[in-house]
Amino acid sequence: MVGLLRSRSIQAGSLTCALVVALGPGFLGQQEEQRRVYVAVADAGGRPITDRPADAFHVWENETARPIVSAGLADNAPSVVVVVHGAGRNDTLSVRKTLAAIIETFRRTNPETMLAIMTDVNTPRLSYVTSDARTLDEAIAHYVTSGPGLILFEAVEEACKVLTKRETDRRIVLAIANATKSDPETRAALAVGATLKRANASLWALDYTPDGSRVSETIRLSEEKARLFTNWTVSSGGTYDTVIGTTALPQAATRLARLIASQYAVTYRRPAGTGQVKLRTGVSGDPGEKVLGPIWSAR
Repeated sequence: MVGLLRSRSIQAGSLTCALVVALGPGFLGQQEEQRRVYVAVADAGGRPITDRPADAFHVWENETARPIVSAGLADNAPSVVVVVHGAGRNDTLSVRKTLAAIIETFRRTNPETMLAIMTDVNTPRLSYVTSDARTLDEAIAHYVTSGPGLILFEAVEEACKVLTKRETDRRIVLAIANATKSDPETRAALAVGATLKRANASLWALDYTPDGSRVSETIRLSEEKARLFTNWTVSSGGTYDTVIGTTALPQAATRLARLIASQYAVTYRRPAGTGQVKLRTGVSGDPGEKVLGPIWSAR
């Protein structure tokens, strides 16, 4: 089967918080705090747009507009844990190419990016994509198959634990998963969302089905898994794509990596002590553009 990319939900971005107590105009004597959120802007083809000015961005909390303090391409490197789940030996070459494409994208765009690869029941180690390049290259060269004991929701939780050890507010879990349905994973969906929220991390997911899969089975499994991925990605500020056939895996993964690498850091003001809210972001520009930003705010 020829690789075919099919895009799914587009609501993405990594929510982070930086609190600064201050007094200023706009809230009439109330204490203020500043919060930072990461968003990406994509054109109709899913390609990143990187030339939007600060005054083009908008943030709403519970549908109340918040003043923008600053907005620009994020200059702090992300920390990324790539989780490979459900890949068999027949997928080895495609997965190796996919991992190499992800790493190469971050090497070009931000050499300070830290990345870890998780393919088995283990605790991955974050490595710099440049100075520790040999470690990552060796991990790819030795990759054969996903560990049979690697359960997706457990892998995401483990990735969050690794990310919280980093003193950064730009934490990404990038999951490459073979479309399957598991009742334990279904029951764990809410727990995974809570874990991502506590870790202040966003999940970006690429759900693929191997070459040679029956089309009807592929669609059914993808729809079942989509319900899980949509919950996890949208609530945490990530995005979810599906790929039919492994030929398109490197291209699809590169697209997601470019979007992550091209995130904007948007800082805005709000009354201090606002707490958890429903967040919405927007950008002035072409109507066909998509703003990939989170929909909730941690305390």
